[in-house]
Amino acid sequence: MNEKKLKDIAEIFTGMVVKRFEKNESLNDEIKEEYYYMTLNNLRDNNLDLNNLESIKPNKIVNKYLLQQNDIIIKLSSPYSVALVDFRDVSLKKFKDKNIFISSNFAVLRNLSYFNPKYLSFILNTNNIKKQIYKYETKASIQTISIKDLKEIKITYTNIKKQEMYGEMLSLLHKRQVLKEEIMKYELKLSENYMKSFKG
Repeated sequence: MNEKKLKDIAEIFTGMVVKRFEKNESLNDEIKEEYYYMTLNNLRDNNLDLNNLESIKPNKIVNKYLLQQNDIIIKLSSPYSVALVDFRDVSLKKFKDKNIFISSNFAVLRNLSYFNPKYLSFILNTNNIKKQIYKYETKASIQTISIKDLKEIKITYTNIKKQEMYGEMLSLLHKRQVLKEEIMKYELKLSENYMKSFKG
């Protein structure tokens, strides 16, 4: 079985510590562009939702921490949600040109070797990978995993053509599942509105 550790297939680092980059009000306002940063609410149930970003006035710009196409974002606390950044996706298109920092609540996998980003983002959500993560997680009240331990997670390699095929298939299935959930929420809300209109 051909296995590779995450540290051998990607650049892995944590996001920025927000407080270190927040501008002191006494500083001259040299940075004119608008900047935002991700919070835990932006990654839930393996879905990336950038509609409720927090704004920040940074004291300096470190491009490494800005969200990029094909970044894989992993929440460093349980349940360790994972999502691929794909600005071609309808839900993320409008955020392509925004300056979005990744905060220290997350790990970033970037510049992949051997692996297709879509495929890898789904593999990182499988039971096999979760079991590995749980072996490394801290036993505090809030379970977390360190970057050092995350780098040791082992991924089984398969050829790139299969990865591309499975990645596309899994992506479509995931979108279908999300759409079904949205339809269910809409129907429930519709039902509640009908009930409110009835006079007993």
